[in-house]
Amino acid sequence: MTLFVIANPACGGGRGEKYIPQIERALEDLKLEFKLVRTSRPQEAVDLARKAVAEGFQRIVAVGGDGTVHEVVNGISGTGAILGIVPIGDGNDISRSLQIPRDIPAACRILDKTYTRTIDVGTANGTYFVGVASTGFDSVVTEIANKMTIKVHGPVKYTLAAFRALTSFRASKFHFNCDGKLSAERALLIAVANTRSYGSGMMVAPAAELDDGLFDICLIKEISRFHFIRVFPSVFSGQHIKDPHVTIFRAREIEISSEDPFHVYADGEYIMPLPARFRIVPRALEVIVPSPATK
Repeated sequence: MTLFVIANPACGGGRGEKYIPQIERALEDLKLEFKLVRTSRPQEAVDLARKAVAEGFQRIVAVGGDGTVHEVVNGISGTGAILGIVPIGDGNDISRSLQIPRDIPAACRILDKTYTRTIDVGTANGTYFVGVASTGFDSVVTEIANKMTIKVHGPVKYTLAAFRALTSFRASKFHFNCDGKLSAERALLIAVANTRSYGSGMMVAPAAELDDGLFDICLIKEISRFHFIRVFPSVFSGQHIKDPHVTIFRAREIEISSEDPFHVYADGEYIMPLPARFRIVPRALEVIVPSPATK
């Protein structure tokens, strides 16, 4: 079965291009049939994935970071096509959640197998996402991180962005309709999580499962800057949930609005301004993953 490989040379701050020849060699060494195309603009992977499915390709491989996976998923969701991932981006939280290795030959070897896992996906006003959608402080952090030009990557990049955002950010009042229950809260951050981590390893929802039919929603209530600086490092280990100002709850659907203007980001990509409606779509996506024997 021929793989349709969508590679993003701009991922990882432009470092993606140097990895693509390695991926081609690895696939050739495995004697896998494949067609590889490079993206040249944002959202092109959505169109390429849709076209590939229309042409009869059944296995679509995203080569890039979480943003590339996000685009490919929006191109294939609802078609029955199977997703493969070779992670070469900055965060790679989606592939990490699926235990897909960063090592290129190892990730390519997984594509040669037939082991798959069927997972949930989320929607935000109809746009699909696999990992985490967030708003409030976190959306400001993502916006800053995406615009940073200094050559730092991974957790360092998102940590620097967080402290830059903290200098001017203030909590806001958010309104929620969570599975039909109305509430309001002054908060810093709301993360609607399908995976456990985002932002290159921040374990915002340490108990989230990809196939339980539920979002794990993390809400950080209004706290001082000093309190935030003290709590923030614990997000990388998931220990922030022990703080009394952090609430985790589960839901199939949540609507969020705010009294101040905020944007929604999902899988590290800009989605829309609030208000937004988030819905879980159970067992909607089949993904090629390592078999239990190779983990």
